[in-house]
Amino acid sequence: ATHFTSAQDRPDFAILIYPVITMDETFTHRGSRESLIGPAYNAELVARFSNEKRITESTQPTFIAFSDDDRTVPPKNGTSFYDGLKAHGVAGELHIYPTGGHGWGWRENFAYRD
Repeated sequence: ATHFTSAQDRPDFAILIYPVITMDETFTHRGSRESLIGPAYNAELVARFSNEKRITESTQPTFIAFSDDDRTVPPKNGTSFYDGLKAHGVAGELHIYPTGGHGWGWRENFAYRD
């Protein structure tokens, strides 16, 4: 969502569900960071793939969702991206649900409760 190079490859919108936004050690998902930039990463790669730092006025409107009890990807990933959208005047919507953990959109055994 933040790595487009021109109007031709810019998404019209983004939907981010419990996304790994940052490569910053303090609140990244370590496994994703290693998969994306490798175990021998450097500061340049961390900055390049810390998407909350790449937001501009051209970033597309974005919907972000997390669960507050997500122990895999900290919701701070979403709040930092949302803050960046607002700082650049970009439309954004952030939902942090109280429960659900990580992966609630894909669980085959998830049962809805009234």
